[in-house]
Amino acid sequence: MSDPAEEISISEQKHTNSSGILALQWLTYAFWFWFIIGVGWLSGIVASYYEAGEAASGRTEWASILAYPLAAVIITGVVALVTDLIYSKHEPSVKKGGANVIMLLHLVPFILVSIGAMIVTVFLMINMTLDSVPGSALKLVPSTVIMLLSGLAAMRVFFGSRKKLRLGAWIGFGAIAVGFIVAGIAGPMMTAIATKDDRLIESAMPELVREINEYAGDKNKLPATLADIVSATTSSSEEVQQLIDRELVTYKPSTNPLGELSDTAGTTGTLGVSYYDSEERRLYYQLCVTFKYAKKDRYNNSIDNTHEPASYLYINSHPKGEVCYDLYTTNKKIPNGFDSEAL
Repeated sequence: MSDPAEEISISEQKHTNSSGILALQWLTYAFWFWFIIGVGWLSGIVASYYEAGEAASGRTEWASILAYPLAAVIITGVVALVTDLIYSKHEPSVKKGGANVIMLLHLVPFILVSIGAMIVTVFLMINMTLDSVPGSALKLVPSTVIMLLSGLAAMRVFFGSRKKLRLGAWIGFGAIAVGFIVAGIAGPMMTAIATKDDRLIESAMPELVREINEYAGDKNKLPATLADIVSATTSSSEEVQQLIDRELVTYKPSTNPLGELSDTAGTTGTLGVSYYDSEERRLYYQLCVTFKYAKKDRYNNSIDNTHEPASYLYINSHPKGEVCYDLYTTNKKIPNGFDSEAL
């Protein structure tokens, strides 16, 4: 006669090695892996923000670089925890067969990633010690976070049947993730919200100048108001319409022929109509905007707003406060593209 205890053991092993449980086990480990990638990514962005200090407010791209990792951490964290909670109810105390293979396939990479991140962390610490300009200790954050999370994941995979160790891994995952989510919201997210108008101005102003050029070429004159451009240009972009509707830009057309623009932005340009041939003439105007934050050119680390009047506009840097751009167009259509006088 067969041993009843042995029959029960075989029955439990078949249950834990069923295709559904094995798939759930694999998904649990895989979701924790993607969660670690997301937190490592988010921690790098958060550390970069706080390392930049005051200069961070001048970078207006936080919205685009923060959204994906923040969403990834929240979604993968919730999915991984829910999946793990379900799997833990069926997790065997001793993994055998397919369950053991899946455990090893994930345990080894988690350990290797943790050790690799540890090597990177120690290397950075030694490099900072030897470097004459050591830099901020925040550079250690991403590799340290990945080292800790991968170590917790390895503990979860290997000691998952032990409730206290499993709970400890969950608490560690949650505490680290919540910490960086809060830091990300308080830092780069709040900066992204505060600089929404600045980003709109930077992206919409070049398009607005292009539409003024088109209007002048079609109508043989400057528009009386910016609203005339929107009504006359069916292809006016949504950003340009928002810029005008929200009154983020002040338009000053030619009113004093051959006069001088006020020195608002530290520049002087000729205002009015300047005839330089019998068929084509320049029409001068000014666009003024107000920036909430200064933005430096990332390539030369400077703010330059001293330009001669130009027919095209590209805003690569600007100071905080009101900035006025001296511009001109012609009574002929100007081909698309930047000319040598572009800002």
